[in-house]
Amino acid sequence: MDSWNNTVIDWINLPGECKTTSLWICFHDTEITSITSDLAGETVILEMKAFYLPDDLDVYIQFSGVKSVRVNKYPPPYEHLIPEGTSYLERLKIAEGWQSKWREESMNWQEFEEAMGTDPLGVLEADLAEGEGQIALRLGGHLNGEKYNNLWCSVYIRAAKISVSRSDGEDFSLEKLIETGGKWWQSFGEGKED
Repeated sequence: MDSWNNTVIDWINLPGECKTTSLWICFHDTEITSITSDLAGETVILEMKAFYLPDDLDVYIQFSGVKSVRVNKYPPPYEHLIPEGTSYLERLKIAEGWQSKWREESMNWQEFEEAMGTDPLGVLEADLAEGEGQIALRLGGHLNGEKYNNLWCSVYIRAAKISVSRSDGEDFSLEKLIETGGKWWQSFGEGKED
């Protein structure tokens, strides 16, 4: 079968000639507040709120030629056994013993998209892999809100192309997003954050 012979970027089996870049500098501590998928159009759009940009400004990350989307969740196995009123530090100590027992579970993409309305994804990690004519984004963060309580998710999107724009229509790109986030973190490191 020809499809088995096609090499595609995937986080499980990235080709050797693939370039991987950390996007931590522009995604860390941001929120994905909406996801719009068009299966027939092969697009996915992530709407992001970045704390280092004005509050009324949204960032749109659009993927074209989308070939794969998936979400894996990591539910804590025994969280329901922690007594109410347990302090945060005590909860962390108890949870340390569970981490070896956590398992990765798949999550329905539509369910994940719908969760953004009440439980935005707080992003902590982000990486981009780029190969010839294809890219893959990996996000890691917590769903937190009405339905989910700090549920860790790993999100994977594989596509032909990624582009970035702003809700105010100002010229923007992935490079400018990285630069803007980088300037904020540099200022923060120097004690000059706004």
